[in-house]
Amino acid sequence: MSTDVDPITAHVDRLGRLLVGPRRAKADMLREVRHGLCDTADALGDEGLSPVEARTRAVAEFGDVRAVAAGYQEELTARRARFTLGFLAVTGPVGEIVYRIMWSNTTLDRMPPEGTFLLARAVDIGGWSLSVVAAALLVLFGMGTRWVPLRAWGVRFVAWGILVKLVVFAVAGAALSLLFGGDVIAVATPSGLVQGLIGPAASMYTLWLVIGCLRSARRLDETTDWVRASPVPAFGGR
Repeated sequence: MSTDVDPITAHVDRLGRLLVGPRRAKADMLREVRHGLCDTADALGDEGLSPVEARTRAVAEFGDVRAVAAGYQEELTARRARFTLGFLAVTGPVGEIVYRIMWSNTTLDRMPPEGTFLLARAVDIGGWSLSVVAAALLVLFGMGTRWVPLRAWGVRFVAWGILVKLVVFAVAGAALSLLFGGDVIAVATPSGLVQGLIGPAASMYTLWLVIGCLRSARRLDETTDWVRASPVPAFGGR
């Protein structure tokens, strides 16, 4: 291993490998860490330390990577949860409106079985209710750790709840298509095709966000355990 590796670069790279979260937010966070370390090194250089000594000292004062990772991971996890909830809160009503337009353009050649309209109404109410719940949770998560401390289990609960919603609504949507007569839905027109693709595309993206929440929550648990097990303080040299 080369001995001329910049201590700050090595430190930031190691921190980056430990963190899991939204790519842009993570990149911004690491950039701020790098700038902070460089500013500290510059100040130490003004006190008479050599560039190498100053950068090594700045890294030591920053703290052990595993000890400080928990704070950064908590913020990344909160950002992922907030974005996921915001996406659900916005796309829920949009999806309901799109599907209502799509079904309004459908010509039925037979009456659907008894209870079909009740199922459709239940899906509508459930969709709007979940959007309201997502908006309320978004406000809660938006408070960060000021009022309600962020816990990995809370993010995990939200992620699994959204996953259950995706499964239930996919099954209900398929059932309604069959009950109403899926072969008569007008998707031949460009607008009908777009409307037919919006739902699956939004569901796949939501699933990707859910997986991101679960990965971030797992890493938050791991980094928290590192802090509890580490004899090294979060800040300060060795």
